[in-house]
Amino acid sequence: MKFGFPGGPRLEWYDRNPVAKHYASNPSSVAPHSATVRWIYTVPSGKKAFISILQAGVTRQTAATTLGQAYAAIYLTISAVSDVILAANLNDNTVGAKNVLVASGGVLNAGDSIYGQTMDISTGGTCMYNVNYYTTEFNA
Repeated sequence: MKFGFPGGPRLEWYDRNPVAKHYASNPSSVAPHSATVRWIYTVPSGKKAFISILQAGVTRQTAATTLGQAYAAIYLTISAVSDVILAANLNDNTVGAKNVLVASGGVLNAGDSIYGQTMDISTGGTCMYNVNYYTTEFNA
């Protein structure tokens, strides 16, 4: 009797030509602004990507004249449909107030993408943002 995998054993994901992909967007002293995409990562054809870490954060650096919501978010796009998967919202005008979220895990397939976005609808004041990702891309 023969045991095993048809066609031979398949290598683990981390042994299939892994390549680290990462980007950190950490703009400081940013004035109020409309929704701004800071980076986009799309998984190439024939690849998959394991998400090691996602980080979204916003810190109030100077008080706003009129407070509005500030946020840093990471969106996931699958089949042309986007949805937020991590969002750090800040509705606090105290200098030094912050909200930072971190997540990990998950696999992106070829054609899937993630992107980081920031926004502040306050009047005046500044914020610092953190919108970062680290993935390991590998052969599907």
